[in-house]
Amino acid sequence: MYTFNKNKFLEYYNQVYAEIPKVEKIAKEISKNNISEIYMLGCGGAFTKFMSIKDYLHHKLHIPVIVTDPEEFLLKDFNHLTDDPMFLVGTKTGVTTELLKTVKAIKQKGYRVYGFIGDKDTPLEKYLNGCIRSYNTDVHIILLDVLVLNLLENMGFNVGYDRFKIEMKDFGKDLVETISSNLDKGE
Repeated sequence: MYTFNKNKFLEYYNQVYAEIPKVEKIAKEISKNNISEIYMLGCGGAFTKFMSIKDYLHHKLHIPVIVTDPEEFLLKDFNHLTDDPMFLVGTKTGVTTELLKTVKAIKQKGYRVYGFIGDKDTPLEKYLNGCIRSYNTDVHIILLDVLVLNLLENMGFNVGYDRFKIEMKDFGKDLVETISSNLDKGE
């Protein structure tokens, strides 16, 4: 049976929210570069979360945005890259063999790779241009949204990033209240 620990939930949420300045710094760094295409690489949950933002990015930037798993990328896309691709990767553990192999190959070609990692001190981190700590998950959806919205704002799009950031400050508490008020119904 699922048990909801509101204190642990808020602890993770507060850690995620504290990561926002680092994500903003990474978004600013990315926005200074040309981006000809974006690849988002991950398996399972990371893949699903990247899919949630793919169409939005494509709509705003009018460049190819490809979500794929690491092995498929190496087989299908690796030898057809443009001059300025950007890579986002996601993993809970930072030790996924396929992802490590792929990121090493990407870095050997000199491309930029930014990643979301749930665990600390992982082998993958040393290959990243920027690492975003996801705290107990592969890609924290709020931090992915922070990265994308802040990146777009830095590129001149008005997507309401400042309002989003303010609303996220108390969102964890709001979620705890909503979940807590529905636990009986859920059981």
